[in-house]
Amino acid sequence: MKEDRKLLFILVDRIENKTRVIDPSGKIFQEFSSTIFRSLMSNPFEAYKKMVPDHGSKPFGKENVNNIRGLRQKRGRAILL
Repeated sequence: MKEDRKLLFILVDRIENKTRVIDPSGKIFQEFSSTIFRSLMSNPFEAYKKMVPDHGSKPFGKENVNNIRGLRQKRGRAILL
């Protein structure tokens, strides 16, 4: 991904529950828990996993995106596909 015009590599280890961010241009390596906000912003799968217990889930219809069928779900005020 790009952040502030810099290319970053984000590695998510679901077994160890850690996210690692590598910034080659700044020679920076960061490691943190996959459940903190910064990690959740770059990892929609972990964000989804955390949102369901915190906010509940209700079916909210169906939708196709690029010929892929999906189900809409409502979490609090957010609607996710």
